[in-house]
Amino acid sequence: MMGKSFGYESSVVQRSFVRLPGDDYQDRISQLDEVLTFQDVDGSSTSAAPLRPRSRTRSRIEEYTNPESGKVHPDLLTNKIYRPLELGIMFNTEIRKNIEETSCHGFLMIDTANSRNWGLGSSERLKCDLCSYVSPHYRLYEELETGKRGRKPAKINVGLQTGLMKTPISKTGMSCILAHAYIAPPKCIRDASGCR
Repeated sequence: MMGKSFGYESSVVQRSFVRLPGDDYQDRISQLDEVLTFQDVDGSSTSAAPLRPRSRTRSRIEEYTNPESGKVHPDLLTNKIYRPLELGIMFNTEIRKNIEETSCHGFLMIDTANSRNWGLGSSERLKCDLCSYVSPHYRLYEELETGKRGRKPAKINVGLQTGLMKTPISKTGMSCILAHAYIAPPKCIRDASGCR
């Protein structure tokens, strides 16, 4: 036996949930007697329920392509050992490239977040504070020719190890000397237990 089906109109309004970007959210929400109302683009009320926008966080790509103004990377406040010849070549070449390729006259800074250390030597790149220009990495130390395949040792690291063999000072002592000069000691001689 089949019964008669009845259709009832629901008094409950079906709501869809919408998450808008922060600026659009502020434009579309109005507050009246501490009750938030959500309006459509034309100003009429809508059945859509607003969700608060997500907090504005910078993605990893934005962090490296658009640096925050006024924020200085802590590694820019330490001392490093560079060869002046390679440093001059890097800056002069990349300033020209930045102006020619992007027509930007921004300030090029060493991108210390992407520094590649090789003992006391390091490879650095530059990034512009106004545009998204990022240079390739430059080796700012001299390599020793070994005649073998693979990565070549930095001359400064070999000189440091030779000096440590001929001088009555320990790795810990050398690490302390570098740390007190605000130079990050290489991992091969870093031992914080003896530095005070």
